[in-house]
Amino acid sequence: ELRTQQLKRDFNLYSDNIYYQDEARANVYLLGGTTPQSSQTEQYLLRNEVIGAVQNAARELEYLEQQAALPAGDTDSADLLGYFATARSALDEYLTRAEARDLAGAQRLVAGGGNAG
Repeated sequence: ELRTQQLKRDFNLYSDNIYYQDEARANVYLLGGTTPQSSQTEQYLLRNEVIGAVQNAARELEYLEQQAALPAGDTDSADLLGYFATARSALDEYLTRAEARDLAGAQRLVAGGGNAG
């Protein structure tokens, strides 16, 4: 089961969350605070593109699983692969906007090298 809210939270742990549910913090820039930088907006849009593509892939996978049970079901995985490619491309672009030191720290964590800092 895809946990979209958790995926959004995970992205927001790193990048600026332009939208807040907490009314005290909600869209501060709309209330006269600082406007987000264009890089923040781009990163937010890329985050949404990744999440959308992953959601589409999950739905397509469910569809293909249902079709596999039918005698003449659809087994064409081109759409599924396309959604994965879109997610990968958007994530790659998202990561190009990350600070080099942050990206290096994340790579150390993924590689099992301990603390990201």
